[in-house]
Amino acid sequence: MHMHSRKLLLDALAAGRFVRRDLYRASGDYEGFFNRPWHGLSKNELDVMLDDLADARLVQIRRHGKVSSTVELTVLGGKSWEQAFQVDWNRYFDSVCSSRGRRWHSLSIVSVSEAICWQVAEVLLDEMLRANFPGRVAKARTTRWRWSPWKVFPAASCLALDFRAPGDSFDAAFDKAWIRASEVRDGWRKSAFD
Repeated sequence: MHMHSRKLLLDALAAGRFVRRDLYRASGDYEGFFNRPWHGLSKNELDVMLDDLADARLVQIRRHGKVSSTVELTVLGGKSWEQAFQVDWNRYFDSVCSSRGRRWHSLSIVSVSEAICWQVAEVLLDEMLRANFPGRVAKARTTRWRWSPWKVFPAASCLALDFRAPGDSFDAAFDKAWIRASEVRDGWRKSAFD
């Protein structure tokens, strides 16, 4: 149980720095927040596990007064997570979406694989056009990419897409398109249950 819980905890922490109290969330709330299976630990068990992970230099705990602290993977913890989940970065992409006024939305797709960026862009543009929200590739460039506090890629591809989208109906159409586009990265890591 504890090795499985440890693996699930590393998985939750892989994508960033989190406030420790977020790790104490109940099962359903935790799974919604982290988009990962719950670790299955009580608060006391979790505290012991975090101390063990810190002693092994897999996580760093930064204390901010008595009430809160943040937890993040170290480089060693990140490598442990990558090995445990057999991560294939060539299949992964991430994105940032922002509004530009009331009528335009911009989305940046970033990946170490330029081909993945273009595949995702093609799916998104196709789906959004079907929903009557035309889009276009605004620019393509190479960038440095910080995926998390412990993982930095010196070179990655970045595609910027612009969508003309009046009204609030953009979000529903984009959510549907995003679900379909996310299928491009299927298999980028193994499941905790494999």
